[in-house]
Amino acid sequence: MYEFILKERFVTVLATVLLAFLASSLVGAGRLWLRGLMYNLAPAMAAAFYAVAFLAQPQPNSMDLIAGLLFEITVLALFFRLLFKLKQDIMLISKEDVARVLKWTVVVQILFALPNMTTAGFGLFSEGSRIDYLSANSLAKYYTYAGLLISAVQAAFLASLVTERGYLGILGWAVIITNLVLSVLAGSKGGGFLWLLSIASLIEYRRARIHSCKIIMVLLIGGGAVLISSLIIAKFFSLELGDFIELAMSRFFLYNDARALSLDLRTSQSADFSFFSEAFRSLGNLFGSPPRNDPLGVVLYEEKFSITNGGGANSSFMALATYYFPIGYALIPALMGMVGAIFLTGGALISVKLFSRPAPRVMVTSIWLASFLTYSQDFLAFQVLLPLATLAVLTIWVCRRYFYATTTQL
Repeated sequence: MYEFILKERFVTVLATVLLAFLASSLVGAGRLWLRGLMYNLAPAMAAAFYAVAFLAQPQPNSMDLIAGLLFEITVLALFFRLLFKLKQDIMLISKEDVARVLKWTVVVQILFALPNMTTAGFGLFSEGSRIDYLSANSLAKYYTYAGLLISAVQAAFLASLVTERGYLGILGWAVIITNLVLSVLAGSKGGGFLWLLSIASLIEYRRARIHSCKIIMVLLIGGGAVLISSLIIAKFFSLELGDFIELAMSRFFLYNDARALSLDLRTSQSADFSFFSEAFRSLGNLFGSPPRNDPLGVVLYEEKFSITNGGGANSSFMALATYYFPIGYALIPALMGMVGAIFLTGGALISVKLFSRPAPRVMVTSIWLASFLTYSQDFLAFQVLLPLATLAVLTIWVCRRYFYATTTQL
């Protein structure tokens, strides 16, 4: 299956588009199918993997493929539901709130980035893997994921800024440059470019009335930034620019690497109902059932490619389900995962209703959406993001109540 996902690219792209349109239509957001793909391609690519996998020879167990397809389509549809809510509120944010949030977030973002940048093994400064710093500092992963949540919030407010003004301005460019610089320093292979696409997906272009010359200028500047960052990262990894571009393009299809490898490498020894201790690693330790293996992505890369430096794939939910459940039984964890995704989305939408103003609603929706995107793609990271997201939402709620209490007294 691993080789299959790299060979059948055209069919996968076609399935990705069709499933995005289907899932968005199911939740009444059919017009957002393209914007959803621009905002984040992973949920649609995951669903497309299981749809296209029926064409593979030899074909994996059909019941497991059906389980994966049902789970990923559910996640994809709920993703579009949250995106639809985000789009609704973005158009209502005031100029003052946009400026205030962008100023504060860029300051906090830099403060969270500094500890990681001064840690050995960080990004471009690492002598080995660009994520070595995560094992060198117990708080590093929390700083990293906090930065991810902040970037998600900034994307929504930058889209509102462009929609209202038709241009970014000094503040907008400062936020974008900060994110691109941090992305390059982290050694990300295209993360900054994907973040820019997420901003573009949220802009209401008819309302923005952006002149064509501005669009051309932004495309040239954006293209130049992507080229420069690609040259820097390619040099760091000792790659030719063409090889780096090929690697970056392949990375889109490798969203499904753990899903494919879990089907390729599952055995009677791996599929022994140890899903709960391996998927909920922290809880397993707490309840006396600790995980026996490294994170699944590390296990798969070590077995397939003999990589022993701790690098690996993202431990997607369905990869955990197929690898640690016997063949033909993946529907059991898939159904539980679908219920969990529904409850998570419902809780997110309820928490948004706690806020009356558009700005905090957009912040909260962006935070939950960023967290939800890891639910399928990197279930282990999701368990780190969930408490961070909860804490962030509570902080926003407390700050808003304090702000209005003090302004009312004045």
